[in-house]
Amino acid sequence: MATELPSPEMLRKLLRYDPDTGNLFWMERSRCWFKDGPRQTPSMNSFNRKHAGKIAGFIGRHGYVEIKVVGLNLKAHRIAWALHTGEWPRDFIDHINGKRLDNRICNLRNATSVMNSRNSKFNEKNTSGILGVSLFDNGYKMYWRAYIGVGGSQKHKYFPPTSDGKASAIEWRRGMMEELGYHENHGRRK
Repeated sequence: MATELPSPEMLRKLLRYDPDTGNLFWMERSRCWFKDGPRQTPSMNSFNRKHAGKIAGFIGRHGYVEIKVVGLNLKAHRIAWALHTGEWPRDFIDHINGKRLDNRICNLRNATSVMNSRNSKFNEKNTSGILGVSLFDNGYKMYWRAYIGVGGSQKHKYFPPTSDGKASAIEWRRGMMEELGYHENHGRRK
């Protein structure tokens, strides 16, 4: 059973979003957010002293800011989108510059899985120095292989194992990126 996300209206009672810095801040909470009983006021006072007006969240294991809200660990960039637009994102929220901690609204875009993958950074395990181009050995012969994701599959082309072949592979890959609408940041180093 999926847990229902809090509405943007509820989030606005708990958090304040600064679109220029990307930070989310805890709002002061009233008694209604705490269980009835003799500890209600001390709990409220304690929470407000420790948290109200302060930046919310922690860096999770995947490098994104996360915030525990109504018992759910939620990604800050998704909360920021919901607070700013008034609705939860449909699919992914892409960090345009690739920096997972940069939650300024100008750095966030609602993206499909394909759009999100077309704005990925350079893989440090790459051996050619160019994203989507690698030296390929089929067991009999070596080639420069250029490849790119297209509609859930991969398109590729092979070139001779020379410096001209590598240059041609790079040129083909760049042309395909442009033709397919890959984001200009795709393959960035940082």
